[in-house]
Amino acid sequence: MSVSEVQGHNVRSVPHTYGCGTDLTLDNTAADETDNQTNDAADAHSGAMSNVQSPPIGHDSEVQDEEPTLPPITVRDIAQYAEQVHVQYPTSNGAELYKIAEIVPRHLRTAFEVALGDAFTSYFEEVLRREQDPPERPIPDILALYLPNGFVSAKKLYNGYKHACEMGHKMAFLTALNDQNTKAVDHLKELVAGRHIREYVVIQHLPCEAKPIPMTQ
Repeated sequence: MSVSEVQGHNVRSVPHTYGCGTDLTLDNTAADETDNQTNDAADAHSGAMSNVQSPPIGHDSEVQDEEPTLPPITVRDIAQYAEQVHVQYPTSNGAELYKIAEIVPRHLRTAFEVALGDAFTSYFEEVLRREQDPPERPIPDILALYLPNGFVSAKKLYNGYKHACEMGHKMAFLTALNDQNTKAVDHLKELVAGRHIREYVVIQHLPCEAKPIPMTQ
């Protein structure tokens, strides 16, 4: 939220353009990020409404005159970001909140600010003091946002992938996963294709000393 936008603190919606399709290739193109449309929604709409099911992951149902938005950021989400910059969350310290915001992508900043609740006042006072919004810095460990450290079940792997997609981190998640554990990517392809597996994979978070600490003014 820019300083000029804050008067009245109006919350704006954030367009959702991040799909969780079945294409798990690491080619970072617009085609990879575009969900394939299906005729299932039209068929279901013409049938009994009681039998309508939620569309599969990666296939958004059509909504007339309504723009989809990203899901809200939760306290747990913010805590995951905070851990990567060595801040214990919850906190009402404006400087610490500013530090967290630096690694929150700009497309999630509004959701982040709303999720701060009462702590937003302290955060915005820090923004005013510095006379600028937090700069956007790289996320030190993208996998740590969505997957636990150590042995990860197939269910947690799939849920972590879905959450990363919802937050606009599909390609970053897949790239980091492929760099760390190619077997995990293979399992994820099976899961996205609808196959049930009971394998575990090992995910290693970057050690704290290996994570770059964003510099603040």
